[in-house]
Amino acid sequence: MSIKILIIEDELPAAKRLKKLLTELPHDLEVIHHCESLVSCKTYFESKPDIDLIFMDIRLGDGISLDLFQSVSINAPVIFTTAYDEYMLKAFKVHSIDYLLKPIEMEELAVAIDKFRAYYQKTSSSIVDVSSLLQMLQSPVQKERFLIKSGSHMVIVLTADIQYFFTEDGYSFLVTQQSKKYIVDQTLDQLQREVNPKEFFRINRSMLVRVSAIQKVEQYFNSRYALELIPAYSETVVVAREKVKDFKEWLES
Repeated sequence: MSIKILIIEDELPAAKRLKKLLTELPHDLEVIHHCESLVSCKTYFESKPDIDLIFMDIRLGDGISLDLFQSVSINAPVIFTTAYDEYMLKAFKVHSIDYLLKPIEMEELAVAIDKFRAYYQKTSSSIVDVSSLLQMLQSPVQKERFLIKSGSHMVIVLTADIQYFFTEDGYSFLVTQQSKKYIVDQTLDQLQREVNPKEFFRINRSMLVRVSAIQKVEQYFNSRYALELIPAYSETVVVAREKVKDFKEWLES
């Protein structure tokens, strides 16, 4: 009996590639449908299709495919196809049959199918831990390194080496423990979402500071604080008045 497969993928070339790879495997595999969006998926599942296995891309053009589990009944095991980084992939590995990093390679696809055949083919319900995956997706992904353009070459700066970020004349910069300064192609709002909030604090509109960079905290005008940083900053570094309470709690956490 053939294994009936549904592909959920909004990129047509990726869907075609996956379908082609599946036909080349030495198993009786049949792709019976391809959904390109959440809307088409919901319509398809409402017809109560007889499927054995789902290949599911995480992000579709109209939303996150995991939302399907909250709106329709899905009783087939899932193999995720995704472009997430290693941190996220580990979560998908734990909470589903497997994940396949795009572009999908034949060897990895074969292993995933073998795993399905060996352990999950007789399962009558989905094994996806949706709540855990949704929580993981909603959590900020903390970058371990930044790729910085410096002149005619690229430089890798480890987040662990960064002491603070700041903005000046419309540009964002980072400063390392070695007092090196690099321009960063991201806004301070974006950078704030990408670093560990226990390590970095947004002290005002123009500075995001690492706790280890703070050498001294002094009282300043209007119930604010002035900070002495390492490496030293060229101007007085002041914690915004509305940030003072949260800043104190952050220092003590």
